[in-house]
Amino acid sequence: MQFSKTTISLLFFISVIFLATGFLFLSNTKKDTKKTPHKVDKAKTEKPKEEPKPKLKKSKKYIIQSGDTFEKVAEKLGIEREDMLAMVSSSESVHSLTNLTVGQPLYLLKKADKFIGVEYEINSEHKIITKKSQQNAGFETKKKPIEYRVVTSTIQGTISSSLFKAGKKAGMSDELILDFAEIFAWSVDFAVETKSGDQFKLIYEKRFRNDKQASHGNILAAKVVNQGKHFNAFLFKNKEGEKRYYNKEGESLRRQFLKAPLRYDRISSG
Repeated sequence: MQFSKTTISLLFFISVIFLATGFLFLSNTKKDTKKTPHKVDKAKTEKPKEEPKPKLKKSKKYIIQSGDTFEKVAEKLGIEREDMLAMVSSSESVHSLTNLTVGQPLYLLKKADKFIGVEYEINSEHKIITKKSQQNAGFETKKKPIEYRVVTSTIQGTISSSLFKAGKKAGMSDELILDFAEIFAWSVDFAVETKSGDQFKLIYEKRFRNDKQASHGNILAAKVVNQGKHFNAFLFKNKEGEKRYYNKEGESLRRQFLKAPLRYDRISSG
């Protein structure tokens, strides 16, 4: 069969249009594939937020009164007798809750409004926490240091009549004056050997708790000029881990005999 030139041209034109249309269709299909990436449902993949764990809180504060026993205190705070006995037993190896000091605070501890235990401040330096154990049905007791904000401070003054009066004038507490005097108790008798014009200086730890000034910390260094003689003291830990005071030569200030008995009335006289 023979085709005319006109027919051949028409068939060729149709073929070109068909191929071009097919190419455009494939191109558009690829573009559409790129424009529609696979979407991930974030709501399904995100982990649910964990609720914050309840914190241990001090719910009540009780100041130990004269004649108080832990049994009486526990009853006042609503602690079950069975728990009270278990806490006493737990504290025996650390600091017995039967050994309470008048004036010291004891706190009732709760978590999510449930009774957990007690916190008792033994003194200004340490406390014990007796609380329900997570390992068993009993209680556990731990001794911990009381935390303070510490600032290093310097005080100096000149003695006119007594160390006590000069110390108070310089802003020292009674306890700080006595601790200062005790450092030099093997070298100077502040009751009878001080002269007008004698000088003193100390660098110590001023401590704060809950933004209120608390009892002082360590006296880090101290100096006394007594009748022209200079006495220095520096606080260091010895090999046994004990804090002791030493002079510039590295000799301990502690000797076999005190210069004079250290008593409040002797320091404050004059």
